[in-house]
Amino acid sequence: MIALYIIAGIFLGFFTTGLIGMITQKGDTTQFAGRLMMAFVGGVGGHLLFNLVYVV
Repeated sequence: MIALYIIAGIFLGFFTTGLIGMITQKGDTTQFAGRLMMAFVGGVGGHLLFNLVYVV
């Protein structure tokens, strides 16, 4: 179950800059390394959300 939260956080983090670019109707110029860092942050956020929901 925790893997689902982490994977969802990774996908959300990776595609966040693209979604913001679509909403604001501007081009997405984020480099791949920046997207990987956002994916890492999203994975950590998914892990923390799992701990908040199921452990606490």
